[in-house]
Amino acid sequence: MTNRPAEGAQGERPRVAHPHRPPPRRPRGRRTGAAGEEARPLMGAPPRFPHGQAVELRERGWTWRRIAESYGVTPSAVEQAVRRLTDPEYAQRQRDYHRQWQRENRRKPCKDCGTPIWDGGESRQRCVTCNGIHHRTTVRETTLRCCECYHWKPNEDFPHSERNRARRNRHVVCRGCQAFARQRSRKARRVPCRCCGKPRTNPADNSKRHPDSGLCRACWHEARREALTT
Repeated sequence: MTNRPAEGAQGERPRVAHPHRPPPRRPRGRRTGAAGEEARPLMGAPPRFPHGQAVELRERGWTWRRIAESYGVTPSAVEQAVRRLTDPEYAQRQRDYHRQWQRENRRKPCKDCGTPIWDGGESRQRCVTCNGIHHRTTVRETTLRCCECYHWKPNEDFPHSERNRARRNRHVVCRGCQAFARQRSRKARRVPCRCCGKPRTNPADNSKRHPDSGLCRACWHEARREALTT
């Protein structure tokens, strides 16, 4: 006979914390919202009191101090929460101030180039570009490695890409592998010819200058010869 854990009041088994799994994170509060929406704290913490009820009490004629004493907070906190819900201009000024404060106080210079980056603790010391240059393994002095065929090739064999600054603004896949991938995709998307039934190129891959005839190349040439002879 197996020993089962005691069930809860509603017939459910109690949850046991996993020894190697971190505890679930508390849901973070939303940021400041516009007028007419539920107030969202600036720093992401959950609200300490229901802001919607504070608006209703203020409309009934309650003073800031009376509302604050009922919730155990300061009068200024109640006033700011109510104004964020009822005054759109005040809510916008709060968002602009918070955004400017974040840019001035939550940034630090990159370790290599000095570009301002968001402060993510000790784990983040470099910007995206410098971090890619620091950890890159597919770049040599005069060659680059293709991430598709894994061959080292000169820079000219890779298309230009503004995003990949760590690879000297070159794509991660060479031109030959890209052409082969396009051919393979076109072959997989072929449709049957309406005359002979053989696979032909998908109309979406053809030029838009001429209407689609629905024929393969051989049937199209045969139909053209017949039209010229008649």
